[in-house]
Amino acid sequence: MTEEGVIKLADFGLARKFSNFLTQQKGEETAKRSISLCTSLPDPLPESRRPLLTNRVITLWYRPPELLLGTEVYDGSIDMWSAGCIMAELICGSPLFAADRESLLIRQIV
Repeated sequence: MTEEGVIKLADFGLARKFSNFLTQQKGEETAKRSISLCTSLPDPLPESRRPLLTNRVITLWYRPPELLLGTEVYDGSIDMWSAGCIMAELICGSPLFAADRESLLIRQIV
């Protein structure tokens, strides 16, 4: 938390590893490749090896009800639920909702 009260959280659950391709070449070519990181890159994995992305994002204990109920369209508000769960855990000293299955987590929330 910053002095201004801003919380910054990171979840690397959907992160992908890039090989060290920027250092393979020097000079202008490296600069061009560096710039491409700021735009969009093709997926480095062949389609047959890409994991399917789902709406099952966010660690289970911090997943909001709308994702637990299967919505496929969501926005940044899901992060507010997660931040609230984390804040409650920091205050209480234990997770607000702790389950190993989605169905049990929904029961705890309701």
